[in-house]
Amino acid sequence: MMLKALEKMDPVKRANLIDSAMKEFGKNGFDKASTNVIVNEAGISKGLLYHYFSTKQELFETLSIYSITLIGDHIEQELDWEIGDITKRLEHITMIKLRLFKMYPYLLDFSKNIFSESTLDEVKEKIYKYIPNFHEKVFSYHIDYSIFKEGIDVEKAIVFLQYFLDQYSENLLKKYMVSKDEMNLDEIEKELKAYLEIYQSGFYK
Repeated sequence: MMLKALEKMDPVKRANLIDSAMKEFGKNGFDKASTNVIVNEAGISKGLLYHYFSTKQELFETLSIYSITLIGDHIEQELDWEIGDITKRLEHITMIKLRLFKMYPYLLDFSKNIFSESTLDEVKEKIYKYIPNFHEKVFSYHIDYSIFKEGIDVEKAIVFLQYFLDQYSENLLKKYMVSKDEMNLDEIEKELKAYLEIYQSGFYK
């Protein structure tokens, strides 16, 4: 398994490599990313990098799997799966992701590159392989769709909700990256709840 290469590394060097590689891949994409920049910012030698990862592609693939499992594992462990309201569930997932993006400032841009550098089927294959049944569980386990108003296209309403939450998260993170202010997750959660109450008033019974 590719993640074993990361597991074998010294913890400090591993953390530095993950940050520097995510930053470089996220900023420049796979083709333009420089392994020289990655090792220099990580404070490791190029020989050490290639000792664990034979190619740049292998490093990228390993970090892709790491990112997918990191996000999936945190959601699995931290989400209250007994909440049957899909809006509240996706709100909680968004806050879990934001806490992760605060801990790993380059995770968002790198995660976007996973999708841009791979086909949708390839991304789905990775997700289903490393966190099987995750998508189905999020959208089906203990969810009560009867709370939507009669006549609402529930599938489209959820796509709309996901799009809003993705854009909200991305715009928020861009703002904090530019300003360098500390991310106040309590204030963000209050604001997000206010937006989602508007959504619920329009789509829920």
